[in-house]
Amino acid sequence: MQDRVLALNDRPLRSGADYVLYWAQMNRRVHFNHGLAHAVALANQLRLPVLYYEGLTCSYPWANDRLHTFILEGVPDTAAALDSLGAGYAFYLRRRPSDPNDILYRLAAHAAAIVTDDYPTFIARRHNQSVPQNLDIPYYAVDSSCVVPMRLLAKREYAAYTIRPRIHRLLPTYLDPVPAPAIQVRWRAKAPEFHTEVTRTNVAELVASCQIDHSVPPSLSFRGGSCEAARHLALFVDNKLARYAEGRNEPSAHVTSDLSPYLHFGNISSLQVAMQAREHAAEHNLVADE
Repeated sequence: MQDRVLALNDRPLRSGADYVLYWAQMNRRVHFNHGLAHAVALANQLRLPVLYYEGLTCSYPWANDRLHTFILEGVPDTAAALDSLGAGYAFYLRRRPSDPNDILYRLAAHAAAIVTDDYPTFIARRHNQSVPQNLDIPYYAVDSSCVVPMRLLAKREYAAYTIRPRIHRLLPTYLDPVPAPAIQVRWRAKAPEFHTEVTRTNVAELVASCQIDHSVPPSLSFRGGSCEAARHLALFVDNKLARYAEGRNEPSAHVTSDLSPYLHFGNISSLQVAMQAREHAAEHNLVADE
């Protein structure tokens, strides 16, 4: 786990804190999440509960009904999984540019430390460069996006054929499940006042209340969330994996996984996909080329 964890400042742990805060920027899931597992391990050491924070703003590039709907559809899955785990959940929907944009810092004021996602692009990269220096508590970024941790491949690569052999050599070391976090101190407090309750029936209403582009409608083919991601993965390995090598470049063959949006929004882990595909291949005597 430690080769996935980066300490991005050198602040001390807060004494008398209420929780350890996990900030889900890119990996919007509970299972196969190294960042959340690290937050739980730290919280257990400190005898504190874990609070999982996730936000959705109206101001990201190309914010529209389709993207907002997909992200919000995953919230009930996350809430249910966190409830079973014993962690708290704060989801903040920022509907207008005039709405507060300092929720992370409000939560940080009561946290012993923050754990978040190590991610090399988009807004997470900028957050992870600027936020740690504005805090008086530790800020850890954990790589849960890649099977092989990014920091092990620090040299810049210019083609897939140069990086692929290096990844393949390291795969056996990292194709292992994420240790299932077992919380020792369950969350007992109420949700923060700014928490937005998201259910399977109010997503459209919430999207309509946001100042975003309403000209791009929700997808009729894909629903967001970890449960839908797991369903697509099961369909792929059971019905398509054996034909994938031969038919992946032929759209009419319909043998691709349909997992791209779920990987993009962090509803499912690339590690989970790789492990499930490998296990299925071993059970059905599929060779690597297949």
